[in-house]
Formats: sequence, C-alpha cells, structure tokens
Amino acid sequence: MGAFTSFYKPILLSILVLALFVVAWMVCAICLFPFFEHAHIHPVQEPIPSLFPVLVISPKANGEEYKGEVLYHKNLEEYLAENPDYTLLVPEQYEQSIREDIKQRCRSRRDDHNIDSPDPWRADFKVERLPDGRQKLEVSRTHTGDLVNVGWYDASGKEFVPLQYKAYTAGIGIGVGMVSLVVTMLLFPVARRFLHYVIRRYREGGRGECHGEG
Repeated sequence: MGAFTSFYKPILLSILVLALFVVAWMVCAICLFPFFEHAHIHPVQEPIPSLFPVLVISPKANGEEYKGEVLYHKNLEEYLAENPDYTLLVPEQYEQSIREDIKQRCRSRRDDHNIDSPDPWRADFKVERLPDGRQKLEVSRTHTGDLVNVGWYDASGKEFVPLQYKAYTAGIGIGVGMVSLVVTMLLFPVARRFLHYVIRRYREGGRGECHGEG
C-alpha cells in the first residue's frame, strides 16, 4: 500500500497543480477581459464608421403601430429616403414590442448563417430618456456571430449625434488568453510558494498547540 501511494502521489499532485493553474488562467482571463473590451471603445469622429449601428423607427402600414430597423450607417441614407416618416426616437409605449420584433428577425434565432441576408445576426437597443425630450441610445447590430458592434448616440427626432463606438471580433479572445497566460505563468509560482508557506505555518501552529497541551 505504501509503494502504491508513493508511486501515485506525485502524479496526483501534478494533476492538482495543473488543474489549479488552468483555473487561475481562466480567472485571470475573466478579470482582464473588461480592460481589453474597454480599450476598444472610442469617441466617434468624422467620418462615422460604416458599421456604426443606428435604430430607425417608422410607422407600419396600418399607421397605428411602429417597426424598428437597426441599420449600419452605410445603409442609413438610402433607408431614410425610402421611409420619410421615420423618427430616431423610440415611442415609449411601443419600446418593448419594437425590441421583440427586432429580436424575432435576428438570424441567430433560426441559426441562419447567410451574411447576405438583410436580417442581422443579432441586434438590440437600450434607451435612456432625457428630460429635454432627447434620448440616449445604445444600439448593437452584427452580421456574423464573431463580431461585437455597438454604438452610443443622442437622438432627437430625425437627427442623431454619435458619441462612442465599440467594435471587435472574436480574435480579442486570443489576445486576452495569451496575455492572461503570461500573467498566470509569472504569478502562479509566487502563489504556490505563498500557499506552501501558509500551509506550513498552519501545520507548525497545530503542532505547537499539541505540544502545549502535552
């Protein structure tokens, strides 16, 4: 039994150390990701990015309800010319129905990977209503599953002022993974030594208490 234990103990310890390293790597990546993501948020300058997303609201055929389209800026001018009754403000009473209609048309709902489709892969929006009647919107639209594409802007009727823009692909995950791997490799030995120190002090303290009682 002693030979069996002595043979497998180093293997089990190695597996444990490897598992702890992987967990530390994942935790490090999760902690670093917000910093990488924030680095991709930029103020909007002229020219407005072609994929900057804008939410356009227009009346449906019955004239009593509204529909919403999340468009890329490059397609905005043509759409507005075809829908002169548009508004960039989201009617409060129709906000939820407009959001649900947009989500229902997202290709991710039906696993449709045709990037030539007019429907987005994903699209959504958030609205903050300002006291002066303007609205601050956060709008997202992507045509593929590996793209993050978000725009922030102020809207007032038929005008909007771009504020910030965030866009990146899934490749950011590779960068985060590599950096977090390096950080983990640098910090993990220090963490191991500290853990061994804590365990040793704990054991020494326990033995000291036992001797004191004796």
